[in-house]
Amino acid sequence: MNNQHCAPIIKICGIMSLAGIEACKNAGADWAGLVFVAGSRHRVDDALARQLAVAARPNLKVIGLFENHNLDEILNVVKNVPLDILQLHGDETVSLVREIKNATGLPVIKVVAVGDAVDIEKAELFSPVSDYVLFDAKPPANATQRGGNGVSFNWQILKNFRGRVPWLLAGGLNAQNISEAIEMARPTGVDVSSGVETDHVKDPHKINTFCTLARQKLASFSASRV
Repeated sequence: MNNQHCAPIIKICGIMSLAGIEACKNAGADWAGLVFVAGSRHRVDDALARQLAVAARPNLKVIGLFENHNLDEILNVVKNVPLDILQLHGDETVSLVREIKNATGLPVIKVVAVGDAVDIEKAELFSPVSDYVLFDAKPPANATQRGGNGVSFNWQILKNFRGRVPWLLAGGLNAQNISEAIEMARPTGVDVSSGVETDHVKDPHKINTFCTLARQKLASFSASRV
């Protein structure tokens, strides 16, 4: 499976409530992201995560976001929470990604932090061991978390990228720039968190608007690939 043969994906990350899950369903999102990273303002514990994951079925795939967790920590979460896909957002090595994928039996998204075109090349290192790659902006120097900072990067550097696995675009996306971002980068899918929030809470109206615009733009490129 590569970028040419994968249905468009819209992922809403940092879901923390049943209302957030419902908003994703109503908007037609494909994936909902649950964050298990200590210190993140979007972190959910296993009990809440399980409740949200159950509520997401069957409309949404549930993505568990981890950052520099060891294998045992991830296995403990997977045992308690019915996740569909794992997202690895830290400094995980190729060998660790392979180990996590084999041990859990779940598909893996490897996040690559992007500052310039050189960073894009890292994606190919993980293609043999991951099912998806997600390009996110490198966090600001004063950031307390790697993702969800509302910071973007130069999407133009991805325009000619042809990865061996499907890939998603993240970093500072919102309803105002999503069409331009997709036009420039031409990803398989997109991932948003803070861009669909009001006062740090997921906003159903913003989620709906984002999904509508993203779906229209992604569909136009998907049709052109057939």
